[in-house]
Amino acid sequence: MLLCSVRACRYLQAYLDLAQIATKCATMNTAVDDSDGSLRTAFKVDYGTLAFTITAQYAPHDQVNVAYYIKTATMPGTELLTLPTVVVDVQNSTDPSFGYDNAILYSCNSILGLPVKELIFITRAREVDKATLAALEQRARDAGVVWDADLLKHQDWSECK
Repeated sequence: MLLCSVRACRYLQAYLDLAQIATKCATMNTAVDDSDGSLRTAFKVDYGTLAFTITAQYAPHDQVNVAYYIKTATMPGTELLTLPTVVVDVQNSTDPSFGYDNAILYSCNSILGLPVKELIFITRAREVDKATLAALEQRARDAGVVWDADLLKHQDWSECK
């Protein structure tokens, strides 16, 4: 299990993901494999009083589309689930040792004829103001991502330890 280190930890501020319907306090800790460009993410969530971590692997789709990955997760029942994922936008940190300050990830696929979509807004700051989150959402829209705003869940970090 990866721990949420100061330099690698990011906080989910808003998301659209059926698998996270009852979650809160979600964090991501991402490591980059420089040998092949893949990403390994420890995704920690709280489901009520239970907390657990899911490891997701993001393998580069090809060498041309550098922000296009195939996501798989390490958990029971997901060996057949792969999600094409695009890093929609990234804002680099002014301090290069932190990598990036925020990012937007969008995944979609069709499983048994049903659409599966994930939209994730993550930041290095645990709490962000409404204007920052609105700007992130607008960047996703400007990039062509479409979603039902009523289904986007916003995290209230005051509920978290």
